[in-house]
Formats: sequence, structure tokens, C-alpha cells
Amino acid sequence: ISLFEAGTIRRRRSRTRNSRTALVNFVVGGKTAVCDVREASRPFAWRDLLFVSPRSATRRAWEMGHALRRRQIGAARPLLYIQSRTGGRVREFLVVESSERMQPLSDLLAQRLPRLSPAEREGWIDQLARRLAAQLSRLHQFSFVHGRLSATNILVGAEPDDTRIQIAAVEGIMQKGRIRTRDLVSELAPLEASLAPVSQISRARRLRFLRACLGTGYRAKARRIWR
Repeated sequence: ISLFEAGTIRRRRSRTRNSRTALVNFVVGGKTAVCDVREASRPFAWRDLLFVSPRSATRRAWEMGHALRRRQIGAARPLLYIQSRTGGRVREFLVVESSERMQPLSDLLAQRLPRLSPAEREGWIDQLARRLAAQLSRLHQFSFVHGRLSATNILVGAEPDDTRIQIAAVEGIMQKGRIRTRDLVSELAPLEASLAPVSQISRARRLRFLRACLGTGYRAKARRIWR
């Protein structure tokens, strides 16, 4: 497949024995779009013959990306999913619209906060917390829980006036019949741990964020989750 040809790759992101990701120029109908491309491969198994093999992380990312966007939850738009068999291996490709001029929250906190005045810093943190809490509240409204939520898996507009927020690593999101307290703790604890080094985010602000992201449906659990 030509997705990873040298002439199309803008930037290689990562590569392992069974996977690779890159930012590429994706040409459709004569037009070029900048996209994130992921390839994963695994050995062909007897379960594949019976069509009962579990969904792979790549397939889950494709399906969940669409599911979130249908519900107006911020996520990159999936464009193409391909599965093919080559010899004794199954290869999967996922093409996702690039989140241009967006950065991981962890990077922005490290780079932007030190440059802001105290007043600007307070305003930016409050604004960002409200937008992120609204996204997570909507996620919970549809019984979704993110199993890999952290500051590195939240994308934020790189410019100060860019209000976009996207949730990344969407293959880690699961839909529950009913969200329990332990599900919310498992989701939010890694996010809290990833933000722990940011001293500018006070304890009171963290509690306000928790109440906001739980929404009305789960707010009664806020004290228990906080503890």
C-alpha cells in the first residue's frame, strides 16, 4: 500500500516491529489532505477464518472515532480503514484527519503556563477546565468511559484563541451499560496523576472540575470519587 511511500510522508511519528505511524499527504480525488496514518500487523489466526476474532485496537479507534463525532464529542475524524491479509499476517491501516495546530495538553501546560502572567494563567486554566469538563460530561452522558485518559491524550488548540478540544487514544474508550463509581475513578485517576506536577492547578480548582465533568447525572458521587 502506498500510504507510507517516501514521497507522501511529512513526518514519521513512531515505529515498532508490529506498527508504525506517520503524518502523511493523503491524496483523494486530486486533492491533498494532511492525515495521521497508523499501520498495525499481527499473525493470521484460526479465529480470523471464523470471523470471531476480537476487534483490534485499530478497528476500535475507527469505530469509536465515528461514534464520538456522531454525538458531537471532540475527536479527530476517521477517513479510511483497511484490513488486508499478506502471507500469514493481517495488516490494518487507519487514516485519520490530522488535528492541525493542536497540541497535547501536557505540552501546552509545560510551554504556555510559564510565559503567562498570574491573571492570564488563571483565566486560561479556568477556560480550559470548563471546556474539558463539558466534553467529559457529554462522554459520560452517552455511557462512555475513557480507559487511557491523561494530559497526553487530550489535544488542545495551540493558539490562545483556539477553543478546540479533542479526545485522543479513542480506542481506549468503552461504552458501559451503566457507569459505576469505580469506572469514573479508573478514568479520572490517570488524568489527575498526569496533572499532579502542575502546581498552578489548585486543589479547589480540581474539585470544581470534578463536579463539572461528572454532570448532574453523577454529581452525587463527587465526594466519593474525590476521596
